[in-house]
Amino acid sequence: VRLRLLDLYMQVDDVLGGATLRLGRQRINDGPLYNRIDGLYLNWDVGKWSIYTYAGVRASVYDGHEDNLALGAGASYQVSSSTRIGADVFYGNEHRGWSVDRPFWARITGTDYPRDIQSELDNHMFALNLYQRFATNHWMSARAILQEDGADEFMLDFSGYFEAPRLTYLVSYHNQLDQVEDRVNQVTGYYRILGPHERYDHLHVDIEHELTKKY
Repeated sequence: VRLRLLDLYMQVDDVLGGATLRLGRQRINDGPLYNRIDGLYLNWDVGKWSIYTYAGVRASVYDGHEDNLALGAGASYQVSSSTRIGADVFYGNEHRGWSVDRPFWARITGTDYPRDIQSELDNHMFALNLYQRFATNHWMSARAILQEDGADEFMLDFSGYFEAPRLTYLVSYHNQLDQVEDRVNQVTGYYRILGPHERYDHLHVDIEHELTKKY
């Protein structure tokens, strides 16, 4: 048993047949998005399977959150020593108690502000994942996220390094297939602050070469 006072959760190992249980305020890194919740998290590693689930309310220091649920689960399977596949599901809701109706002139002109904000909001997500190691120092990860409003996402990353020229690389491609309007808040998606997320194709290439030895 370990108590983490800073993170405000208690972790218990080897419960329910070898599972790890966390209770309290914690950050959830598993699944298609990141959340900070007040609740419970369970993780099992059974053979080639890794399974997790969590349930709670989304933690916030800005407003009441007791009714804003965050539920998730997922599983991954080690197909071979170099390949892992997985799937995740997520459900979240928000009870805001206020809303914004987009005025007619904004709809006619196509401007983003002010935009519609719902007082009651529910979001569902389903994700498919693939992790592949091509060689000792080279990896690929792919994720497709399906959402109920059609704002699906696709992410593909290649990374690794070459020892002889001391070169590290990252090639990342992200695609959001439709504009994201209103959505439940999460740790990495500030929809109520930054406004709508436009449809995009994003390609990023990062190459680093070590010129001298590290000391």
